[in-house]
Amino acid sequence: MAAVGVTVRGIRYRAGRSLVVLVLAVVATTAVVLVPGYTLAAEQSALTDQLHSRPAASIGLTVSGADLDALRTATDGMLRDAPRLAAVTGRRWSGASGTVSLASQPTRPDSMLVYRSGLCGQLRLAAGHCPSERGTGLLAEVGTARRYGLAVGDTVRFQRGDDDPKGGRPARYLHRIAGLYRMPDAGATYWWGGGMFGTLDAQPLLSTNPGSVAFPGLRDKAAEVDVEVLPDRISLTDAAPLRTATVDAGATLEQAGSHLGTALPAAIGAAGRDRTAILSSVPVVVVPLVLLCLFVLYLAVAAVTEERGPEIALAKLRGFGGAGAARFGLAETLLVIVLAVPIGLLAGLGGTELLAALVLAPGTHVALSLPVLAAAGLALLGAAAAATVAARHTVRAAPLALLRRVPARGRWRANVLEGAIAALAAAALYQVVSEPGSQLGLLAPPLIALVVGLAAARLTAALAGRRRAAGSGGVAPYRLLARAQLSRRPIAQRLVLTVTVAVALLGFAVVATDVAGHNRSVVAADRVGADAVYTVRAGTAQQLLTAVRHVDPGGHGLMAAMRTNVHYGDGTLSVLAVDSGRLPVAATWPGRAAGSLRSMVAALPGRGAAPLAVRGPLAATVRVDDAPTGSHAVTLTAQLTDAAGATRTVPLGTLRRGTRSYSATLPGCARGCDLVGLGISRYPGDTSQVRARLAITSLTDRGAALDTGLGTAGRWRVMGADSGITPSPSTSDGLRLTYAGEQDADALLGYASVPRRLPAVLAGPAPADDPHATRFAFPALGGTPIPFTVVGHDREIPRAGRHALLTDLTGLQRLVAITPDATADATPTYEVWAGPDAPSDLPARLAAAGVPVTGTATLAGEQHRLARQAPGLALHLYLVAGVAAVLLALGAVLLSCYAGAATRRYETAALAVAGVPAAQLRRALRTEFRAVLGIPLLAGLAAGAVGAALLLPVIKLVTATDAGVHRSYALGPFWLPGAVLAVVAAMVAVTVVATRLLERIEPALLRGGAR
Repeated sequence: MAAVGVTVRGIRYRAGRSLVVLVLAVVATTAVVLVPGYTLAAEQSALTDQLHSRPAASIGLTVSGADLDALRTATDGMLRDAPRLAAVTGRRWSGASGTVSLASQPTRPDSMLVYRSGLCGQLRLAAGHCPSERGTGLLAEVGTARRYGLAVGDTVRFQRGDDDPKGGRPARYLHRIAGLYRMPDAGATYWWGGGMFGTLDAQPLLSTNPGSVAFPGLRDKAAEVDVEVLPDRISLTDAAPLRTATVDAGATLEQAGSHLGTALPAAIGAAGRDRTAILSSVPVVVVPLVLLCLFVLYLAVAAVTEERGPEIALAKLRGFGGAGAARFGLAETLLVIVLAVPIGLLAGLGGTELLAALVLAPGTHVALSLPVLAAAGLALLGAAAAATVAARHTVRAAPLALLRRVPARGRWRANVLEGAIAALAAAALYQVVSEPGSQLGLLAPPLIALVVGLAAARLTAALAGRRRAAGSGGVAPYRLLARAQLSRRPIAQRLVLTVTVAVALLGFAVVATDVAGHNRSVVAADRVGADAVYTVRAGTAQQLLTAVRHVDPGGHGLMAAMRTNVHYGDGTLSVLAVDSGRLPVAATWPGRAAGSLRSMVAALPGRGAAPLAVRGPLAATVRVDDAPTGSHAVTLTAQLTDAAGATRTVPLGTLRRGTRSYSATLPGCARGCDLVGLGISRYPGDTSQVRARLAITSLTDRGAALDTGLGTAGRWRVMGADSGITPSPSTSDGLRLTYAGEQDADALLGYASVPRRLPAVLAGPAPADDPHATRFAFPALGGTPIPFTVVGHDREIPRAGRHALLTDLTGLQRLVAITPDATADATPTYEVWAGPDAPSDLPARLAAAGVPVTGTATLAGEQHRLARQAPGLALHLYLVAGVAAVLLALGAVLLSCYAGAATRRYETAALAVAGVPAAQLRRALRTEFRAVLGIPLLAGLAAGAVGAALLLPVIKLVTATDAGVHRSYALGPFWLPGAVLAVVAAMVAVTVVATRLLERIEPALLRGGAR
């Protein structure tokens, strides 16, 4: 107990020095605890981000099949047998759907009948009421009801299908319209991605009756049960077992005749790759900081113990042996370190929580876990070892040497250690070159910093010693005194090493953070394409164009876009069709200024005649010179697109010999349709030889002649290859046609408003046998190949990728309207791109215009998400470590001044009494600190730059794989200059404080040998 009392009194007597050791031990413990704490939090953040980045319908569970009741039972059994899976699920909905044809609207496209549980609580009704669950009443969307001429109380009749009983009661197919609904927020989780909406120009009929799937006349029936998965309930420990449980549940359902659809296992697997990248990078980032903390603690303990040298010498003279002297010299320091560990543990947890709030996914927290406690124990052992090594020389020195304050000198062990460090740095450099991404290669920057720091320390001492010896006769006194301190005091060399390493770590972190941030901005712009992109539900591209132009008639910030992905060869080609005139004001295109973007997109709209607007009746005067030969008659047709963009073929009449007028009314063209082509339609399945010669002499709409240029070359042209039709314009006969075909396909002529080839901007190789081709045909919508001509190239097309083409949406839809089967199996995604000045209520405006939003991607959101990927998380921590390293190093400089202040002031007093002017003594101090801080600043910045140049090309900057990232190594104007200015300002402040602490000249200290 007496020893403890002596130790406590010693700590109180040396409270300032003990506080310094306590602070450094706390910082070292905090840094060690940060490794497992931040790593675990970053792993959880990566998992949460991965799950939240996917739509609810993607990670949710969809159990599908034919019978709704059986699916409900199967879902209950699945969740009962997989409690781990059930624990992360939330709400549950059941639904069914089918296709219907309305007998009262034979010219309209088929509609869908959709049932979903809880429907009445989700809809906003414009009229009528929501029917009961057992009723057969239906809900119609307001716009669809208007086009169909329906109102509340009207009835609709479903057409019988081939499987329906022919003798069934007519009432079985009649359904009353109970209410009219407005389009809901299809992006809400309830609608499960909105997949039941968007059938051409008709929104679905909704039913609240779970038995509606059995209504007569319903075709293509399907049922499903959707179970919401809550990402915030999935923890790191749950991830792997949950993935296995989901896969097993899917296999069990398949055996029972149902199907489980979910991307939850894939999302967990993708998060696992991010977690692996974090595990490999975060510890490597923190290890240099931990070592630096221990080294600074070593310097602190060495300085404090050396200052206690006379006390330890007196203890030895009074009979203390080696062990007793060691306990006397180390007891205070070790007790302070033991007290610092719990404080450092709490500080580490708090620091990790703060970092989590700043840079990790929302809701991510740190927990006190076994790895964190183990790290705190290792910090205690490391700090105690550093203190023991630091005090070793002083405790073992002879009493006379301690009383004379002989400074410790380097020995052969230091040379061996420096050689080992240099060898390890060389090995790390070799790994960077030969095996990029290896763990040892990742240590290259701190090892380079360490080697440069050792070289700077040795060079500083060597130059100071040489100049002192060579110029002692003609050098100013302040220079001679500064050089003497730099050459003979080992602490000065250690400080040069410490500050160099710290500045190098900060320099590398700043450069890497700046470069990575720039790359994240570029990748985010490439992935999103605009300040905000809204995925919308639209029946056709024309409906989307009309809605966007209604919301933004002036074209100030919105653009309609359509995307498709088409398999080609071993990969996929993305096709992006946009309202090209609006692209410069809406899109964010990295690498292209506004002027360059306008020049590029100016070539996208095809040059052609104005569309032919018709309302009907449409009539064609045709002279048939020879009656068509063949097994069946052929029909003259008109190809139209209506106001909604839907394409329709209207028969004008069966061709017969002689001059006749062929005409037809145009249902659905009251608001106007575009005449995009004429054709000769064969009897379905007829492959016989058919020949015909005819001349179209005039076209009229509602009795008025149309300026169609029938006799003008180039106004009408053949669409498709091997169509068998040959046009010959004539000023006297109009458009002469010769037809000779054997194919079971229609022959089409396109009007000049339809482009011959679609101009396109290409990224990557051309989708043709010749990758450098400038003209090719490609099935952009999954059906018949469409001709393109390349008018520009770029490295990447925003939101489409590195293998993609960009074309004009209006030109594409016009060409598709006259191209047979152009949309054979395409599933386009409709989008609205918005610039930074878009209104905040844009989703509501789009919904009011008939294209409700189902998903949103923002540039800022994507940048934040990329910043929380594994490279971003590691670099955030590296930046924190760099700042902490510089603060620790400058703290070590102040500590060395504080611990040795009494001795330095004694020496200064002796020099002043010997006749050295006070101005020279103060100037010597400033010169010494300029060298101790200035040399490491330059050397550290150089080491950081070398480390960045070596490692940035081989480490991941944006994602765990950096797949598809076009790296750019540009530096911004703020990060690096700002960091240098901040470090210089901190060094100036340290210099001022240190010189004021040491420059006091007190000759009274010499009285009685006071030291």
